[in-house]
Amino acid sequence: PFNIIKLSAGMDSPASRKECQTYSQSMHGRHFHTTRMTPNRKTQLRAGGSIHWLINGAARCRQRVSDLD
Repeated sequence: PFNIIKLSAGMDSPASRKECQTYSQSMHGRHFHTTRMTPNRKTQLRAGGSIHWLINGAARCRQRVSDLD
């Protein structure tokens, strides 16, 4: 599977990342991440890829990609 690394700006811990996503899910019915650059390898991401979130300069948490819109 293909993985991508994203900077989680403004977050100081994995717990704050989770809190942000929980809020997004309560407001929109799902949690999502908007990016200005669409990944080129969409098929590989959909086939079990993950986002590795960088928090304070280190990959601190991993999130499975469920779909790309």
